[in-house]
Amino acid sequence: MLKEIWSERFKNHDSPEKAIQLKAGLNVVIGITETGNESGNSLGKSTFLHIIDFILGGESFLKTKSFKNAGEHKIYYMFKFSGKEFRFCRTVSKHFAVYKCQSDYSYTEADKYDSLDDYKKFLATQYKIDTSELSFRDWISPFFKIFNKSPNFKDRPLMNNTTSSEQEEIHTLEKIFNRFLEIKEMVEVTAKRKNLTDVKKYASKKKIELKELSLISNPKETKKEIEALESNKHQLLENQNAYIKELDAKTSIRLAEINAQLSILRRKRNRLNSQISNLKKENTKESAPAAESFELLKQFFPDVNIKKIEAIEGFHSKLSEILKTEYEEKIDELNKQLKPIDETIQELQNEFYSLSGNNDFQMPFLKEYANLQSKIDDKMAELERYYKNQRIINEAKKAKPVLIPKETKILNDIARKINPVLADFSEKVLGTNYCKIQLCFEDTSKYSVSVMTDDGTSTTYLAPIAFDLAILKLSLLPVIAHDSYLFSDTKGKRFDSLMQYYDSMNTLVGKQIFISLHQRKAPNEFSNRTNQIIERNKVLVLQENGNELYGENWSITKSK
Repeated sequence: MLKEIWSERFKNHDSPEKAIQLKAGLNVVIGITETGNESGNSLGKSTFLHIIDFILGGESFLKTKSFKNAGEHKIYYMFKFSGKEFRFCRTVSKHFAVYKCQSDYSYTEADKYDSLDDYKKFLATQYKIDTSELSFRDWISPFFKIFNKSPNFKDRPLMNNTTSSEQEEIHTLEKIFNRFLEIKEMVEVTAKRKNLTDVKKYASKKKIELKELSLISNPKETKKEIEALESNKHQLLENQNAYIKELDAKTSIRLAEINAQLSILRRKRNRLNSQISNLKKENTKESAPAAESFELLKQFFPDVNIKKIEAIEGFHSKLSEILKTEYEEKIDELNKQLKPIDETIQELQNEFYSLSGNNDFQMPFLKEYANLQSKIDDKMAELERYYKNQRIINEAKKAKPVLIPKETKILNDIARKINPVLADFSEKVLGTNYCKIQLCFEDTSKYSVSVMTDDGTSTTYLAPIAFDLAILKLSLLPVIAHDSYLFSDTKGKRFDSLMQYYDSMNTLVGKQIFISLHQRKAPNEFSNRTNQIIERNKVLVLQENGNELYGENWSITKSK
């Protein structure tokens, strides 16, 4: 777990000896202000939670005022797993780099992780989190509810960003409880069908007139066209062989053999080169940000005008889920197949030219042959797209009637685990006579966590708080963070009860909870019992007039 944090830019915590010490269970960041500052903003409470998220591989800190205003500085920190200490450093200027530090927090460039992903894998391993279906950040991020990070989730506490769908959030919940694998194949089949349908609907709505977006309607007719092209190609080969027959018998036989071999090899080479070319286009790094995902459409529509589609805002998100391909590995594999073919073609061509004594007579033949083969390949690709689309439709039709009842059972099982914990929270925080917070699934694509009869601000925020604490208790989730804005409308006895509930979570082994609170100096708004809880669990106290996290309030205009 995370044990300490310090930075040379932190006020009062600018060295390892003055590091902010953290602990298992509840960790309270308290911001104390005069009565005139009602909100308690700009002390650094939220920033500190953003920094913890940054330490856990997140990026929300990069959008804070502190990141922009504090200038170049480093964040040092230490984890402790299974009794062993691990020290690290992340810098503002190289925020995608993580350095492994010595016991005195010194490090060199050689101590840098190869990538941020490698660092996240280290954390996942140490926290014993299964990332086969859900990435480390997808485990952590929805449960760090911090000002300027979390979207307006309302009754959807798993909303990680403004573009996430309820369906995706439900799948996240299924993955947290290790139930997604039971339906993964069926989900992927039905999702593929939906993505293709969405692409076509969006194109129609935006009046994108691209013939490549419509599949052939008559595969038999396309097959006939291919047969006609193959016939033309065969006749071309016959004409070519007529020239060969004028040579002596032995040479003619050998030239005919070479010609037949070259025909087969060139066809293979054309197909391999076409695949390599498409993969390289998909994997280009110099195109517009969305181009890599746009190229995925070529899996279905190879001739699609990507530049035309790219101009349509929002189209990218619909295309990115159609198919995923392994670019570099596939290109390497295809190049390995291509190399011996190129070498053999060159050898056969050299022998052909040597025997025929004419290097130029083949050029018209080769151009016409390539043209016919290109047309055949295009028609074959149309057939392939048609049959692929039919397979997707048929597989989705078979999967859906099985998927819905199976997923419904899984969600009911999950709700039966979570709702008793939410009921316990409701009874202890809201009161025995108050309606309980519940996790409800309207169907397999819609959910809510709320008190059905109360949509007041206080209860609206208490529901996700209860949900996060339930997931912390029931799953492998190791840490959560709740910012002070979640408590702004929770007052009096209800707030005291909430703090007591947080305090009771100290019994969870190996788990951490970070919360930030705002407290006015006078009059003291918290009860004696709540003050005692805060005193036992506080890890950082921030105040005005130079005692903010960074020693200054960037919302105040400085006098010249």
